[in-house]
Amino acid sequence: MVTSSSEDKIMIINCLEELSCCSRCILRFLKVRNDVVSYKNAEAYLKALMDREHDGDVCVPPKRVKRNSCSVCLDILKDSTIKEFCDNIPLKEVDEYSHTDFTTNISLPKSLLIRNHSMYVYLKRKFPGIYSVPDGIEHLKNIFRSLSIHLISDKISKMFNPKSRFSLTVKILYEDNDLETENINKLIRKETGKKLKQQAGNNNIVDILNKCEDKAFTECFPVPPETPNKHTTVEFQCTAEPIWLGGRYLKFSRNMGQTPWIIDNKVLTEYNLQDVIFDSIQQILGYNKEQFTFCASGREDFDVRMLGNGRPFYVQINDPKDDRITFDQCRAIEIEVFKLKLAAIVKLQKIDRQSLKYIKIGEQTKKKQYRALCQIIGLNDVSDVVDTINKFKAPFEILQKTPMRVLHRRTQDVRKKIIYSMEANSVAGHSNLFEVLLTSQAGTYIKEFANGDFQRTRPSLSSILNHQIDIVALDVTNIDLAWPEQQE
Repeated sequence: MVTSSSEDKIMIINCLEELSCCSRCILRFLKVRNDVVSYKNAEAYLKALMDREHDGDVCVPPKRVKRNSCSVCLDILKDSTIKEFCDNIPLKEVDEYSHTDFTTNISLPKSLLIRNHSMYVYLKRKFPGIYSVPDGIEHLKNIFRSLSIHLISDKISKMFNPKSRFSLTVKILYEDNDLETENINKLIRKETGKKLKQQAGNNNIVDILNKCEDKAFTECFPVPPETPNKHTTVEFQCTAEPIWLGGRYLKFSRNMGQTPWIIDNKVLTEYNLQDVIFDSIQQILGYNKEQFTFCASGREDFDVRMLGNGRPFYVQINDPKDDRITFDQCRAIEIEVFKLKLAAIVKLQKIDRQSLKYIKIGEQTKKKQYRALCQIIGLNDVSDVVDTINKFKAPFEILQKTPMRVLHRRTQDVRKKIIYSMEANSVAGHSNLFEVLLTSQAGTYIKEFANGDFQRTRPSLSSILNHQIDIVALDVTNIDLAWPEQQE
């Protein structure tokens, strides 16, 4: 609370009442903090305070003035306003969410920030010894939240929990907001000498107000704040935090990309892995796939199969109305994905936010294993080629310039990569084909390691063998990343 004489306290109260300040805002400017009970009974608190001071023979009688809308909070801290707001909660929409608790996100009109600072500047001018710094004044948002959460809780039949995954955004609107804040850019130019390229957000405004000179503020805004002649309204928005499904996928088709292949707004293939997974999740869980975001630990080319232990991936489900996903539902999604025989997913499970970072950790250092079916045009006997490859000592380092085929979407660079092991085998019944089993550092362009990419990759299989190598078929057979770690 304000450290001042008894007379000062009554003078401050009278001053604020004359300026149409509500009892709860008066408590704020008296620097009453962390006292929900006092704010709920603000008028009784002030009456008791003034009665105590009169008992001490302070002869400054309190003044009573006609009550207008609060010139600082626009009456949003008034009980009747809060009740009116709560009566507008979209209960049907709230009931669509299965969550048993809720938290709130309060969005205030910018004009309240201006009005609050205007009153502070006025008090600092009138009571300079008391309001030298703005510290200790409780934020409007905190008071509104503490006064409203029990009403909201009763209205929506959910318990308040600040850590809830379901959020009810309370967006308070004010008709004259734009009119009252139009000079904020003028104030910013005065303080910084710069013109904002976009509209200032609430955090920017608070920062500017805390730093600006009172003279500059007074040149831009009325001090004290004027009595408002418009009322506030409210909008509500329901949102739930995302949930994530993680697992590993296998891709059996050589005619299917990881994500949609779109050129000139036309989808070029019937299937892609992302949509196969999205459709299956939508089928089993009932979410709209427009809510989904796909992320994987790397990607294979359109014509490359992903076999072995699969590639780690997760699907983010935004704003889920029901975040309960069972073991059996995950198994049902796996079965649904496999129906097309184009792909499969394994180890599907609900994961937490912390797990997401591990899918990217080591993305460029983990090991990946490949099986490449190769040929040398015009060479019908590859036995010598197989021997040469098997005698070549690994591990070894290669330098890869950004491949020609991806230069249109990747920056030009030279990347060092490691080939950890390399083994070749002949292919029974095909004397002109041979198979190469490779273990390489993640991020290695295997096709370019084989063909050399016009000597942009060195060394390459082509330079090692002194023959032009072509890959007929390529499979990823293992990704050395333990993720997700365990089933639920």
